[in-house]
Amino acid sequence: MLNIHILTAGANVDKGIQRITRFYPVEKYVIITEENPPDDVQMSIEKVIEVCHSALDIPLDVIPYKKGDLNDLMEKIIEIRKNYPEAKLYFNITFGRKDFAIMTFMGALWLDGIGYYLPKEFEKPLEFPTPKMPMNTLSKNKLYQQILRELVGNTNQRINQSILKNRISKNPNNNKTLSSQVLSQAIGVLEEASLVNKEVNGRETIISITLAGRIAYSMLP
Repeated sequence: MLNIHILTAGANVDKGIQRITRFYPVEKYVIITEENPPDDVQMSIEKVIEVCHSALDIPLDVIPYKKGDLNDLMEKIIEIRKNYPEAKLYFNITFGRKDFAIMTFMGALWLDGIGYYLPKEFEKPLEFPTPKMPMNTLSKNKLYQQILRELVGNTNQRINQSILKNRISKNPNNNKTLSSQVLSQAIGVLEEASLVNKEVNGRETIISITLAGRIAYSMLP
């Protein structure tokens, strides 16, 4: 899968470009910038171009949008998805103006992307959870809710899948005995929605709740 990182342009965008490869796979960079940016921003973009070509050997596109036109910005972001329908899109909103960064992050919400930020004070990026399951879907499925409830209530919010099955015992959707297959299918749906993580360690399968999962659970009635 092609991993594309979309960056908002700012005066220091060149300072973060090499940090990204420490944490994520990168096959292509895209810098979104307003037309005729300030000199310091343009200089930073030129440094990124040089680094990508000489040091990183990673393709780079620079895409301008009409200054002050957030609709044009969103259209440019959507066009990236149209050009790369199967790619995994990452949205780095560390640099540039706040309104610019917020609208770019909205692209992550609409285009099934991953939004993240590179703070100076932390070693790792901060990923922003994006909703991938409508709340009405979660609120109508009692098994999904019960899985999240068990994880939230567990001390370290991690649990062995076999223990989870024993705790739930019955499928709350139909009050029938919960089979391993039905539980696995439900966990798979929650994992696809980024609400839980699944880690296979030998014969054990460990399920943990994500930040998005905790937020989703807290919003349930």
